[in-house]
Amino acid sequence: MAQSPSSFTDAIYQLLGHFAAELTARGAPEHSVRAFIFGGCAVHLHVASRVSSDLDLDVTTAVLPRQALEEAKQATEYVLVQKSDGDEPDLLELDLTYSSVLGPLHEDFDTRATLVEQKPGSPLVVFLPAAEDLALSKLGRLSEADIADILTLMQSPDASWGLLEQLTQEAAKYYPAPAGDLTSKLAYVINHRRESVT
Repeated sequence: MAQSPSSFTDAIYQLLGHFAAELTARGAPEHSVRAFIFGGCAVHLHVASRVSSDLDLDVTTAVLPRQALEEAKQATEYVLVQKSDGDEPDLLELDLTYSSVLGPLHEDFDTRATLVEQKPGSPLVVFLPAAEDLALSKLGRLSEADIADILTLMQSPDASWGLLEQLTQEAAKYYPAPAGDLTSKLAYVINHRRESVT
């Protein structure tokens, strides 16, 4: 087992490195696999406010067969993360069941994403969706943790509530939910934000 990473951010990139090695072992050429980070790890990379036990990746490739891609995910070793001295280490592993199609996602989210890793020789090219797209992806389930993540993401100076509202209205046109579901959930979050400020 490799040395434990010194931060949760390092742990995320170490796990991505393990995944890249498994892709390489299955014949994936350089920069042939695109991965978008979602979930708690994505929130952490934006605002360093939380940790997670799994890495949610939306992965696409036109080169590697789907079975080989799934085998690479399953073979990827976990990473041990020690939050502070004396704490028991936690596991960080790939979520084998994650799919971005289960939650609301704007059709153009990839155009706003930031490239965060593209190493020479590695098959993996990794992107981080914009804060607004991550916030939108959390409106589907809208648990207390999702609300906290949305509020935290949108506190970033670069985040725009106006853009989030626009993306939510556009995604609501094709997201399979009752009419008004996403926009009412966003209104709830905005109201929650106002109440917590006063």
